[in-house]
Amino acid sequence: LYHSTHAENGLTNLISNAQIGRDIFNRKEDFFEVVKNDIPLSTAISVSSRFPFLTPPAMVRQDNGKIWGHLVDGGYVENMGASSMLELYVHLKQFSKRTGLKTKFVLLFIKNTKEEFSTPIKAMHELVVPLNTFSKVWVNSGYYDESSFELNPLDKSDQAIFISLDRRDDQLIPLGWFLSTEAINNIEVQVSEQTAAASAVLKQSLKGNRKTPLALSP
Repeated sequence: LYHSTHAENGLTNLISNAQIGRDIFNRKEDFFEVVKNDIPLSTAISVSSRFPFLTPPAMVRQDNGKIWGHLVDGGYVENMGASSMLELYVHLKQFSKRTGLKTKFVLLFIKNTKEEFSTPIKAMHELVVPLNTFSKVWVNSGYYDESSFELNPLDKSDQAIFISLDRRDDQLIPLGWFLSTEAINNIEVQVSEQTAAASAVLKQSLKGNRKTPLALSP
């Protein structure tokens, strides 16, 4: 599930190779209901990561060629996609109970954003305030998503694991359409250092459950 935001109405637009059921996802649109054509995976990733001012909105056309609207970064609504993950989890859990399937769900979330709290705004308030507000909400929304799982606990047999990757204040990582070598190296180092405990928990959770479906956050 790749998340983008429909600029014209503010709704989340989901890009997925599975059909988006209206009875599963609340107030979310199905990208392929509009375009009715296959797209490369790279396009799905690009459409869901249109950060304001840095990258232009994606113009989307219907299958008849008419302009349908524009899609921007999914972080306008929700940065981690936790609500969609929770909605999908509830649907699959109910299905497994109805059909008598023995399942254990492990939801794994990986956050690679730096936690930010406050940045003084001293000039150009009309321009800087909206940008700074979106930036802070976009970065910190992952922590709200994590709280949502505490408010909506999973079934006692299932588990959500959150892994946070961080970087030093003085460390700048190049931003672009592709992960730079520096960014990849940084992630790999942190994964080895910070996920050992989570890996142990995950292995223990999966032990004896060879057919466990593993749901990954978008």
